[in-house]
Amino acid sequence: MTLNTLEEEIQEAIPKLFSMAKELTWDKIKSSLDNDYRKKVFNDPPMLHLKVAIPPWATDKKEKFNINWEHNEWLTKCDTTNIS
Repeated sequence: MTLNTLEEEIQEAIPKLFSMAKELTWDKIKSSLDNDYRKKVFNDPPMLHLKVAIPPWATDKKEKFNINWEHNEWLTKCDTTNIS
């Protein structure tokens, strides 16, 4: 199923990127609008927000990082409070 096929039903799509490889990307699409809000925005164009977790050590917005960092247990348990 693609976003194009869901365009009639989804008003706001919020994909959460889970993992990436060279040829495969896993994500989850969340759409949870209540009925009143759905009626209010029905004729508006769909919104798309992509959420990517940024590691705590990436202080510079231009710094590259491995998008799969959350899946490496040793990276998620790093204490970054003492980094200088």
